[in-house]
Amino acid sequence: MEAARVLAERGHRVTLCEKSGSLGGNLIPGSVPHFKRYDRALVKWYQRQLELLNVEVEMNCEITADNISNYKPDEIITATGSKPIQSKFGSETFVTTADDILLGKAEAGKNVVVIGGGLVGCETALWLAQNGSKVTVIEMLKDILGGHGALPHMNHDMLVDLLAFQKVDIYTSSTVKSIEGGKVTAETPEGECSFTADTVISAIGYRENHALFNELKDMDIPVHNIGDSQKVHNIMYSIWNSYELAREL
Repeated sequence: MEAARVLAERGHRVTLCEKSGSLGGNLIPGSVPHFKRYDRALVKWYQRQLELLNVEVEMNCEITADNISNYKPDEIITATGSKPIQSKFGSETFVTTADDILLGKAEAGKNVVVIGGGLVGCETALWLAQNGSKVTVIEMLKDILGGHGALPHMNHDMLVDLLAFQKVDIYTSSTVKSIEGGKVTAETPEGECSFTADTVISAIGYRENHALFNELKDMDIPVHNIGDSQKVHNIMYSIWNSYELAREL
């Protein structure tokens, strides 16, 4: 959306094709908690800007190597985002993803274990705790949120304080050994611990979804890959990346 906005402002004729029925990508699940409402506002702002700039937006439109020529493009930008990394952790059916919980595709119970203490895992844990769940976060690194410096300090410190206020239990330098019988077993610095869980959420990161770029990159016209489909990062870097490319074309 940022690339389309800037390109349209510079006078290019832009067509934005979205595979799903909604603009926003990972901002859609990410903006579900009330404390992320400004992310929802950002998506709405982009939608309005694209309308004002007369960007042609085609929803439920999947681009492939077979149909891209119908648009007669001079340049192609792929911005297909990223997908949650999934792991079974020794269980076939007991683990869901943070995205599925946030989007209402799966329901969280009263005792929740979140595997992964990055930004998505911690924000999901905070949201669930605010809604009455007893939440435990298990993180394999020594610090949650990537440690100091991975996020702006005020965001990092505020989230840490809110997790403590909501009594979210956090185990760092810990790894999950098994999930079975409504119980998660993990190796922690204090030894092996077991946690009661009627819901286990995997929040171990995202993987670039660059299949479309790989499919199109050998065409005779320039193809550019931006945002999470180039490298998984946060909103700020995805917007910067998109802006810089749009300014150069």
